Amino acid sequence: MSAQKEVRVYIFEGYLPEAVLQRFTLRTGFDIHVETYSSNDELYRQLKSGSVQCDLILPTGYMAQQMRDTGLLVPLDKDKIPHLGLVDRALCNTHYDSDNRHTVPFLWGSTGIGYDSERLSGLPKSWSALFTRQVGPNLPNAFDNRVTEVKVSMIDEARFVVGCTLIYLGLDPNTRDPTKITQAFDLLKQIRDRIDYFEDAQELLRSRTVGLAMAYTGDVTRAMRGFTAQPEAGGPAVMLAGNRDLRVSLPQEGSIVWRDVFAVPAMSKNYEGAHALINFLLDPRRAAEVTNFSCFANTVTGSQAYVDRFVLNGPSYLMHPSGRNYQLDYSAENDSLQEQLWEELKRGGTA
Repeated sequence: MSAQKEVRVYIFEGYLPEAVLQRFTLRTGFDIHVETYSSNDELYRQLKSGSVQCDLILPTGYMAQQMRDTGLLVPLDKDKIPHLGLVDRALCNTHYDSDNRHTVPFLWGSTGIGYDSERLSGLPKSWSALFTRQVGPNLPNAFDNRVTEVKVSMIDEARFVVGCTLIYLGLDPNTRDPTKITQAFDLLKQIRDRIDYFEDAQELLRSRTVGLAMAYTGDVTRAMRGFTAQPEAGGPAVMLAGNRDLRVSLPQEGSIVWRDVFAVPAMSKNYEGAHALINFLLDPRRAAEVTNFSCFANTVTGSQAYVDRFVLNGPSYLMHPSGRNYQLDYSAENDSLQEQLWEELKRGGTA
């Protein structure tokens, strides 16, 4: 098979249902090859090094901005994406690419606190539930794992964790001031021994492995509902039961709203196929199928009519009730500082 008849897609795991991709192949003749990454940082490293070959990616906005600024993306041909007009501009305008020259917003969500309501009493209204050691009235002994056996997880994305920490401190999550960035890491180091996992919270919350987590709203919805998992060694898929005791809080200090965007990497060998897939997935019914599978909200006008009520009425479509919705920006400044401090934190908080 020639490379031009195959579209190689590089995305987060659990985003695109196989049935939708099969219909795309039947309609267009393009076969689909999917590879997955676990974080935006991994995506950037793989593309920068040329370790992966792909035609279409779905990075988070700030990472797409970084890729564009470092020459890793090519401009889109909007004439090949007639469904582009269905993207909700009011919801998903991206200031760094407002004319969609390089990106098309597709999936979105908020970042908050996912928690097991049966294991914690009350609502964690503040980021202090994660970022302090103090025992509060709503979370008695929440950080004393020896007493309550409640484990804690953080997202394995430096920008999100640092951004939320800065919001809690009353600072700009996009600050370029190294003193303020170091201040955020100093706070994280103080609570490092309370952090049991650095990974997305979906399975950790579903399986009750953790009771408190920094989490994406869509991950909490999927953990509540349950999902089908494919064993690594092959064999039949297994349906994992959901945890209906899960809840989400968007802390009073504010929340990071993210948008994952379609983009075509400069290495693409199938420009036509990548655009055909973008346009296919921007159809309202197809976008709804993606949301029903992944539990992440999509940007396509008219798609909500086809979204499962459990997903639509759950955490997936939540935004901060007081409008304290922050977006992350890319800045080349302090990249090395954040990377160094992040690796130190994950190792245990010491150099």
